[in-house]
Amino acid sequence: MRHTESLYSVRLLAEQSIAAESDLIQLHARVNALGRRLGLDLLQCERVRLVAAEMATNQTKYAHGHGYIQVWEVGGDSRALDLFAMDWGSGISDLAAAMRDGHSSAGTLGKGLGAISRLSDCSDIFSLPGEQPARPWQGTAVWARFGAGAPNPLWAQTGLFTRAYQDGRCNGDLVALQRADHGMRVLHLDALGHGCPAETIASRALEAFDAGISAKEAIQRIDRVLAEERRGAALALYDLDFTAGAVRSVGAGDLQASILQGNGKQTVRLTPGVIGQVHGSLDLMDWVWPYGAFFMSASDGLRASWDLLSAPGLLRRHPQLIAYFMGQMAGRISDDKSLLLVRNSIGRGGDHDTGTG
Repeated sequence: MRHTESLYSVRLLAEQSIAAESDLIQLHARVNALGRRLGLDLLQCERVRLVAAEMATNQTKYAHGHGYIQVWEVGGDSRALDLFAMDWGSGISDLAAAMRDGHSSAGTLGKGLGAISRLSDCSDIFSLPGEQPARPWQGTAVWARFGAGAPNPLWAQTGLFTRAYQDGRCNGDLVALQRADHGMRVLHLDALGHGCPAETIASRALEAFDAGISAKEAIQRIDRVLAEERRGAALALYDLDFTAGAVRSVGAGDLQASILQGNGKQTVRLTPGVIGQVHGSLDLMDWVWPYGAFFMSASDGLRASWDLLSAPGLLRRHPQLIAYFMGQMAGRISDDKSLLLVRNSIGRGGDHDTGTG
């Protein structure tokens, strides 16, 4: 039996570059106000402020202000605040050494990166150093999460990115996660157009989604509802089974879905067309999802030409860091954007791998 609530969501609250001391003062005020609004206590807010300061200091020293820090609201089963810092600096050549207290390449105490890990509930860092002309990016990306309640078990294996066109208040892209017996069911939808009319269609589709019936019956029901609304969407349902190591998919439209493992990529194909309008047969398809592999689904708000495998080592990082990183690198400025990444984290003995990377 599945529950109808969405278990996980993210929403961008603020984005700021750090070029002067006044920017850091403004960032401190922002993260404190947002943290309190999300239910963090005074100690947690102080931890957020310290981590934001370390992120800003690192960008000032090593990226000379060529970067930014984002603040995200995490919703669903557990509320939290995310900080995500990304820069286009020189990168970190020895990340393991940089995490140890006392290490510094700038003559300082070198406690910043280690402090980020200790002060947050979950965190991870990705860096590509040196001059590599063939790479689309070099620099450092840092993610840290601060929970207002008990951690959501999904935090260990799930990464999500959603961002509205021009950062508007309405988003026609929707990702909803629901519990299932051996994993989760995913509804991923990209309504035609953008803004509030598209978000209304996404909401109608979510209301029509009956989690107690089969995926094929559920998508047929949504198809009828959207047809009555005379609006359409690229839409897919995915049943992710951790124990069996399998993905079952059904849907239609321009969503990019795949299974990623090592240097390999298998495309999860959907039926051509638009749900609620004209499309081919909505057939169920089954895919092998090995232990440690990622399932990924992205709307066309992210460029299909940008390849996760072009950033060596990225797939070894936490799914949430990867999702934020890819959203920045591959996102189009002319559309709503959404991306889901789920790592199959059930060990060979049937136990969850709950490490945070």
